[in-house]
Formats: sequence, structure tokens, C-alpha cells
Amino acid sequence: MLVETLIQFVGPMLLEMAVREVAVPTAKKMAQNKSGLRQAQTAGCRCGKSEMPVLTTIQATRVVSAVPGRVRFDVAGLSGRVDLAQRLGDEIGSLAGVTQVAANARTGRILVMFDPEQQAVGALSAAIERARAKHLSPAAGTTRRLAAVV
Repeated sequence: MLVETLIQFVGPMLLEMAVREVAVPTAKKMAQNKSGLRQAQTAGCRCGKSEMPVLTTIQATRVVSAVPGRVRFDVAGLSGRVDLAQRLGDEIGSLAGVTQVAANARTGRILVMFDPEQQAVGALSAAIERARAKHLSPAAGTTRRLAAVV
């Protein structure tokens, strides 16, 4: 009981301190130097992790398992989206050489059965990427903005 009460009071304070001490100064530095990451890389900067954020790309479609004629993809944004699973399944199922598609919104994965002589895993991955991007793009006329508090 005492520990739970302590966590209720200390937890928000720790979160606020982390934002104040780490996130805000980093955001201010990045706002002051718009091309800071590019300049640091070209200058050969060996800044610590707390000074310079490292940006990496995230694959939206990743092969989980593959054998000839059968491949399972992990698809970012599919989990919990039954409508997206249906749309991706229909679109990928209409490709030449694809015999069966099972898109699962619960697991966020797509299982594709195909003829390896008519279709390749790379081509299927690219098709899923395109279909995913098309169906996850914001509706026309809406504007999305990213904001940082500095």
C-alpha cells in the first residue's frame, strides 16, 4: 500500500523531470540548429547520445518467415485494424500468382501463399508496402502537423 502510494506521487514528478532535463534542452538545440544532425555528421562529430539523437529507419513490412511459395509478413499499423486487414488481403490476393492471403488484425501479420515462378517475396513485400501506404494515408483535405514544446 505504501509503495503504491509512493509511486503515484513520485512517478509524475520523475516524468516531469525527465521532460524538463532531457527532452526540452534537446528540442531547443535542434530548433536552434535546423540542420544540426547533418552538420554534425559531415564534421565528424562524436557527440554523446544525450547530445545528438540518432535517427533510424523503420521497416513497415518485414518478412517473419519464408519458404518457397509461402511467406509471412509483419506489417506496421495492421494490428487492431480489421478494415485495413481486409483491404490488404483483397489487394494482395488479386496479384498474379497469389493463391491465398490471410491478413490478421490481431497479430498484425499477413500470410501469403503464392506460385514462386510467378511471384517473388521482394515483389510481394513492395506490393504490401504500396497498399499499406495507400490505405493508411490521411484523407484528402486533412492536415497533419507535428509540434514540439520548447
